[in-house]
Amino acid sequence: MQPDRPVDRARRKFLATTTLTALGFALRGRPVFADAPPPLDLASLFGADYPTGVATCVVRAGKTDFLGAHGWADRERRVPMGVNSLLNIASVTKVFTATAIMQLVEAGRLGLDTPIDKHLPYVVRNPRYPDTPLTVRQLLTHRSSLADGPAYDAGYACGDPSIPLGEWLAAYLVPGGANWDAAHNFHSWAPGTIDPPEEPRPYSNIGYGLLGHMAERVTGQPFTALTRERVIAPLAMDGTDWMLANIDSGRHAMLYERVPDEAAGDSLRADMDAALWRDGPDAEGEPGSLRPLCLYGHPTYPDGFLRSCAADLGRFLLALTGKGELAGRRVLHATTLDTMLDDRHFGRALCWNSTTLGGRSDTLWYHNGSDPGVMTMLGFRPADGTGVAVLTNCGDPGPGMGDLIRAVFLEDS
Repeated sequence: MQPDRPVDRARRKFLATTTLTALGFALRGRPVFADAPPPLDLASLFGADYPTGVATCVVRAGKTDFLGAHGWADRERRVPMGVNSLLNIASVTKVFTATAIMQLVEAGRLGLDTPIDKHLPYVVRNPRYPDTPLTVRQLLTHRSSLADGPAYDAGYACGDPSIPLGEWLAAYLVPGGANWDAAHNFHSWAPGTIDPPEEPRPYSNIGYGLLGHMAERVTGQPFTALTRERVIAPLAMDGTDWMLANIDSGRHAMLYERVPDEAAGDSLRADMDAALWRDGPDAEGEPGSLRPLCLYGHPTYPDGFLRSCAADLGRFLLALTGKGELAGRRVLHATTLDTMLDDRHFGRALCWNSTTLGGRSDTLWYHNGSDPGVMTMLGFRPADGTGVAVLTNCGDPGPGMGDLIRAVFLEDS
């Protein structure tokens, strides 16, 4: 079903574009490239009585260094969180979408600066700049001027999406479509602007949905099948997939949010659409208490709805720290990964964000994600092959997530 009121996505947009410091993951101290760092203690980092769940994988020097979980995948049924517990990984999904797109760039089937209209059955233009085409490079860097308008917010609903990706995008991007909104579906700045205004955020989930659909048009495959064949299967990420219908539902963790206290000005998901509460919009809950959500989806799933686990994300990290290859299976050429991790694309990298721990060689590349009932982070440091994946099944995981990341990358955590 479609929500009656839009989900407030402002928090997701903020979290997905901010630095680790703004998220509370301040990386203070001196980086260290230790061969044998102290083992992680998730119970100490998150608390012995942590009310929801966290799962993480740490890789170092081409091997899995730590794989563990703590807390609950399902509080009500007392199911522990595990390293194979599945979650929709929110905007961490975008690095997988970007990987699939760059594979097509490697093959010469897409060009970073070719107008995207070449690969679509319609023309996409910001109506304020009708003569300026959009490009793949712009979409990958959130510099296309496509905005997440009200129709995007309203697309969140329990279950798998009922509208095909291409059909939904056409209704959003083509004048006269059911979701066309010239005032809100596009930013006021021109495509390719290097330094657009910070508000409203230039971050575009719509842009990544469009990238997925372009891949479909180029290859003739559904994006779900394309990514399974070219990214997920080669890395033996056996539990990872897109749609609820295609995963082991018994492995999917429950999602939790806190009941907002509007009288106290509690802004945490205060405007979340009641349609996502698992026990219905009229169920009672004490302000601040944890309440389960339904398992939900969105028509533009390439922007945030890959469902994965800590164990599988660890294999993806090993491929990234292995310069695009794991166990003889290559998903990206090393030169392609170098191209992605370079800030020459409108002053940004392609998809990835970065923070400098010390000198330039200490750069940490990362992407984080936040959606109702979920917060995730994937990051790696090429200098020593250290990487971490963190998944939590609560939109407010507390300070433990930042503490964990500091413990992985800094010696004085």
